[in-house]
Amino acid sequence: MNYYMININTFATTDKSKITYLHKSIDETKYMIVTNEILDGVITEFESASALEEYTKEYPSGWVGDNTCITEEEMEEIEYIEGL
Repeated sequence: MNYYMININTFATTDKSKITYLHKSIDETKYMIVTNEILDGVITEFESASALEEYTKEYPSGWVGDNTCITEEEMEEIEYIEGL
């Protein structure tokens, strides 16, 4: 799997059927995604789910707003469904 922070333009061109997890930033300008697609033009590529979790622990206000973080468990258990 690939773990990325992407912007809205990259999201628009991403194959949604290959996304397994998505979390929008609070201002909805950035997305944390887990996908089996290799993407170009990403803001950040994380080497693992734990690295993505660690980033959101360090910078929670833009992602969860309650001083928690996006957890590895969320990425594994919450399935992205296109259109919701």
